[in-house]
Amino acid sequence: MSKISNYLKTKIINSTLRNIAYTSATTLYLALYTTAPDANGQGGVEAAYAGYARVDISDLMSAPSAGQTRNTSTILFPQNPASGATVNIVAVGITVELSDYIIFYHSFTSVPILVSQSPRILENQFTLTES
Repeated sequence: MSKISNYLKTKIINSTLRNIAYTSATTLYLALYTTAPDANGQGGVEAAYAGYARVDISDLMSAPSAGQTRNTSTILFPQNPASGATVNIVAVGITVELSDYIIFYHSFTSVPILVSQSPRILENQFTLTES
């Protein structure tokens, strides 16, 4: 289940109830975590295998419908190199720009990223639902 971070909750409340403008980010990144972040976006440990980088998903999410959006094409992360070790991913998070401000995160059962494997999320397989 996806969760909105406290950072984004505060931005929404300030924007809708306190007339404090919220400027949405121009670039959003998807990050892989080996330890899941908490609701404050803290405590998470991001993947750190050689060549790992967050993936720009700014143009990859569908227009929202009934409180839900999903990826419109495959999200592909850099390959875990042959000289690396298996990395166990337990969460993904959407970050603002290249900061540590997580706006959405999703925890799940550990998924191994094997040596020489490129983590990927196939089209329509990454769904964010806000209810």
